[in-house]
Amino acid sequence: MVEHWPFKPLVVGSTPTAPTNLLYLNQVMAVRVGMNQSTVTVLVIAFLSLLAVFATVASVLILSGGKVYHKIPEKSRPRRWVVAIFFSYFVLFCLWFPVWLFYQRSMLSHVLGFLFAAFTAFIGAWFVMGKVGRILSPIIALVLRIKDAYSDK
Repeated sequence: MVEHWPFKPLVVGSTPTAPTNLLYLNQVMAVRVGMNQSTVTVLVIAFLSLLAVFATVASVLILSGGKVYHKIPEKSRPRRWVVAIFFSYFVLFCLWFPVWLFYQRSMLSHVLGFLFAAFTAFIGAWFVMGKVGRILSPIIALVLRIKDAYSDK
């Protein structure tokens, strides 16, 4: 056993679960900041809750297309379908994470985890395709020009 003073001992070779890791992080933060664990936990939850409320309100205001959306300069406006995709991803995360944290082996946790992984893969593939498209677009444009030049004759 390895002692992590002043925390609970961990058995060498064991893999702690996610709540254990979060509790360990909470204890480390509490010692460094000089607060007890419950105060740090409440502050972190309050901060994340405010951040979630702000992201939700901003997304809904943009998606509704109301006054706030039209006050944004036209060249700076985000595309609503992009906001909708990332807002859906955020909502799915807010559903999946607590279920996964407290009921790791439940069927709902596995289903939401699969959906979250699929959404993550979709966004990752979208990012990669955007990077590849940006690199290959001059080559594709050149090939299309050559094709058009020879097809006209």
